[in-house]
Amino acid sequence: MKTIVMIFAVVLLAAPVMAANSSSDTKLDQSIGKSVDDMYKRNLAKSQSLGKKEAETNSRGRDHTNASSFERSGSVQSGGAAEVAVTIDQIMADAFAQLEHDGIEPFASCHVVTSPLLPTDIGINATNGYGEIYVHAAQYYAELARQNQSINAIINPQAVREYISCLGGYGAYGYEAYIRAQKAISGYNAKLSRNKKTKQIVVSGIGYEDFVNTIVAELKYVIAHGLTDAGVKRQFSRLMADKQRPCTFLKATENIKCGSTVVTMDALPKLVSSGVNIYGNGIFGFSGSFKVSTSWSYASALKDMSSDSRYSRFAADVSRFADELESRGMTKEAAYARKKAVNLANASSRTQAEQ
Repeated sequence: MKTIVMIFAVVLLAAPVMAANSSSDTKLDQSIGKSVDDMYKRNLAKSQSLGKKEAETNSRGRDHTNASSFERSGSVQSGGAAEVAVTIDQIMADAFAQLEHDGIEPFASCHVVTSPLLPTDIGINATNGYGEIYVHAAQYYAELARQNQSINAIINPQAVREYISCLGGYGAYGYEAYIRAQKAISGYNAKLSRNKKTKQIVVSGIGYEDFVNTIVAELKYVIAHGLTDAGVKRQFSRLMADKQRPCTFLKATENIKCGSTVVTMDALPKLVSSGVNIYGNGIFGFSGSFKVSTSWSYASALKDMSSDSRYSRFAADVSRFADELESRGMTKEAAYARKKAVNLANASSRTQAEQ
């Protein structure tokens, strides 16, 4: 647990990142576009050379099928497209679970998603280990909780405070990642708009896989560089201070209140601070549900291109290029690179079909 405390102690120290202006964004897009163009021309020359070989001729039927596949994957569908509704909690839970599995700190130590903390884990246990319940102990714990008594008599508050740090960190990282993802998405001709009737946020201009990949890439960037959003840092600081106040039960043994912060230790844990849902039922006050198409994505199209002998090398180069951009927090540019690559391949495929 010492690792958790140390990591969350420094998470607020990152320097703010200055936003690029529209002029520099345009120049950067042009630079990304030129890089993809160069990759395409370089790989086109290789493909044309291979095209003279008999092996290339024998693969044309398969290539035609693959071309149709990536053309469908890379085209924005309208009317009757398969769509899915997904919440920010679902997206983040999947991302956090993967980070825990991969051993990335502090997630590996917190394991909020894959092994959430339960009352029995911190000593609130009225059994003897063989399934038998000590009735008097159970009644004692229940009465302490019902009267909102201090937890100090039966458990060490430090374990609870460390869990609050974990949940607060998950919420802070997740929310800042979403803030960054919003900016990235708006930068490549996609948008998020709220349906006034259903209250859902409609994602248009990118598919489900692209949308989730953007959020996850931004999450990894925030983990690597720390929190920079002033509002998130301010609320996280208040939470870290609030958790040090005396802790009491709140109506039930799974609910513990430290100051104005309430943590619920359950299979689906929750953290509320000053009335704001920090984790569970939303993150840092945001509880959006998204409606997004699952029938297409540039990421899927690029994968389909890799199995087409005409574009496999090109797809591999662009994939590596996009991954490198994402590792540097340039998710908008990575999405633009994939989009540019798919559009080039689509145009080439149509030209070949017309000949």
